[in-house]
Amino acid sequence: MGAPGLHGSGHTDVTPSHAAEVADSTPLPGSDRGAGPVPPGNRPGRRPRQDQDKPSPRRRPRGAGRPSPSDGPLHFAFRFDPALRPLSRVFGVHPGNAYAVVDGDAFTVHFGRWSLCTPVGNITSAEVTGPYDWWKVAGPPHLSMRDRGITFATSSARGVCISLREPAPAALPVPLLRHPALTVTPDDVEGFMAALSAAGAGHG
Repeated sequence: MGAPGLHGSGHTDVTPSHAAEVADSTPLPGSDRGAGPVPPGNRPGRRPRQDQDKPSPRRRPRGAGRPSPSDGPLHFAFRFDPALRPLSRVFGVHPGNAYAVVDGDAFTVHFGRWSLCTPVGNITSAEVTGPYDWWKVAGPPHLSMRDRGITFATSSARGVCISLREPAPAALPVPLLRHPALTVTPDDVEGFMAALSAAGAGHG
């Protein structure tokens, strides 16, 4: 005679509600009888919202002390003025692809489809500037016809002007064009300046 099926075995069908009732009345292994029911979050089949061994991604708070190169790559998001945001979006620039990175001896600016990368040691100075005329910063990168400096900006309030010892190329239609300076508009200007200084900018 074969083994009885579930229906004929005399056992109650296993359902989520039944499993919860059993968990409520079952003490934890190795514990006293009166230790209490199994917490809902620890019941079989329940997965916590976050794995215990995977910490939440940490974001550097604005102005949270002096950054150090040992902190790893430091990302500085751009500040987006509400009035300039639509013009930036027309050229494919948005908060997800407009930022600067200080990573050891490397400094990189991403601005939509454009970018510029140079060693931190190539930076001779960094100066807080602004405010700017909105038409000189809105939209795509702006090239200065006077000194060939380039501006990656999403705010007219203020930014940082960075001078380079050796002019660096950017991803522009003119591949041989190199820029002796660039202006960026990070949201955390003070933290950005501190990161450049800690990485050795202007010390060479």
